[in-house]
Amino acid sequence: MRVSLVTVSGREIAAVDADPSWTKHDLCSHLPGFEGARGACCHIVLETRQLTGETTLEQIGAEDGASLTLVVAPSWRIATASFDNTAALWSVDSGERLLEFDKHVRCLYSVSISPDGTRLATASEDGTARVWCTETGACLRKLVGHEEGVNSARFSPDGTLVLTAADDGTAM
Repeated sequence: MRVSLVTVSGREIAAVDADPSWTKHDLCSHLPGFEGARGACCHIVLETRQLTGETTLEQIGAEDGASLTLVVAPSWRIATASFDNTAALWSVDSGERLLEFDKHVRCLYSVSISPDGTRLATASEDGTARVWCTETGACLRKLVGHEEGVNSARFSPDGTLVLTAADDGTAM
């Protein structure tokens, strides 16, 4: 049978000759150039039925000529700051700790994720803030200049700047 994958707005992404026994994995493996969106999860839906796990196209009612909607959603992550001098990035879906950030020498007061999700900013009692890569865990930049502990580090709305505030009454 031939099925089409369309966006939520109805734009066709691909048309595939599929077998009714195909699962989501089978279908995605036959989409040319489709590797999913990095840092996102994909849902394939036919009306109100979703193609998940071992569910087949036949089980959700897909027939020849069916239009399946492809929905790409963020894969939610949460960041935590700790008194043990570390920050961590966690998967909301699985509860798994994805990365640990451990270059600070004193406890952390805050952590924030950049608007695009690619970086993390931490603020520490050690008087520094750091910017980290959320894919590799690498420290990209150490921000210095405060004379006392840094209480907060936040990204600007466009993610190009980091604002820090410290116990010494300064903001940078």
